[in-house]
Amino acid sequence: MNVKRVLDSLNLDQIHTDLANHHHTEGSGRTPLKPHAMLKAQLSKHLLRIPSDRRLSLRLKHDHKTARACGFRRRTPSHGLFTQFRHRLGEETYSRVSKDSRGC
Repeated sequence: MNVKRVLDSLNLDQIHTDLANHHHTEGSGRTPLKPHAMLKAQLSKHLLRIPSDRRLSLRLKHDHKTARACGFRRRTPSHGLFTQFRHRLGEETYSRVSKDSRGC
């Protein structure tokens, strides 16, 4: 399966507002990773049948093709950032965004 082709075919414009509303852009700390990249990584987790965020994090760290397909360049997220991403969106928003991005 060509993950890049599948991820590139997604129209994430419809859910841009949902992602942006739950993503901080100000304050102290590191520059946040792009919410679209985080969502694409979560979708690739399902496409590639990766069982956990920890394994997804390792896959992105060592597989540069998959990391780039998701939108990560130099820095890839730790497994904890995926948990924070889902919690920040909330269960309802995460479910809606995931469903909208898959076209279901």
